[in-house]
Amino acid sequence: MRQSNEFVEIKGKDLKNLIKKTVFAADIDGKSLPIITGVNVILQTGKIQMVATNRHRLAHAEREFDIGNIGTAVIEARGIIELQKIVNENDEVEFGFSKSSGGEVIYAFARTERFIFYSRVLEGIYPDTTHAMAIKAVTEIQVNRKELIESLELIFTLAKEEKNNAVTFSVTEKEINIRGKGKETGKATESITPISFNGENFNLTLNAKYVLDALKVLENDVITLGYTGSLKPLTLRSDESSFYIVLPYRVAG
Repeated sequence: MRQSNEFVEIKGKDLKNLIKKTVFAADIDGKSLPIITGVNVILQTGKIQMVATNRHRLAHAEREFDIGNIGTAVIEARGIIELQKIVNENDEVEFGFSKSSGGEVIYAFARTERFIFYSRVLEGIYPDTTHAMAIKAVTEIQVNRKELIESLELIFTLAKEEKNNAVTFSVTEKEINIRGKGKETGKATESITPISFNGENFNLTLNAKYVLDALKVLENDVITLGYTGSLKPLTLRSDESSFYIVLPYRVAG
């Protein structure tokens, strides 16, 4: 079968960063929907995008590039994690797809002076995540990222004893209150003060690990949390290059 290679030239540091910001959200060990065990890689006109989801959270990262419309493929998360490990920050990487004569992506590859990496692509249609990207916040709160991480980690030491790592956020203009409980250690509460607040007060119960995973890959000191409505996702972002959502738990009462 005749094949052609189409790729973008990218710094190793930038490729590693895109992977780091997304792959953690993939359903790596999932069985029910194999397509989301991978990362959706989109090489389109003007940008590189990577998207990962396990249906309860979503990670999206992008970077502007002077490229044409190369295409889209879902790369196994396990494979892309291995690529992240072997790429050095100072590598010059040719990253792209090998296609059949009919334009179908056969595999993804990364090529440097040190190695050539190949990964199979997953068959199927990746979930449409464009609606998630367009979600609008009812309330936006700016917070200090490190303060939120420190407070949430303290509560998480208790919450991880409970099923689903559940913690509850109660947010007002003056305070973000985080509550959790453990089977053996009882209840705990931490509070931080928002930098800014615009909208309505709210309560959400979320998976503490999912929120922490997103917070730890965001890069700025100040991040924006977006409340999109009752039983709707919490959004997290620090700039226009990455975007995260975490779905809340339905809590009785």
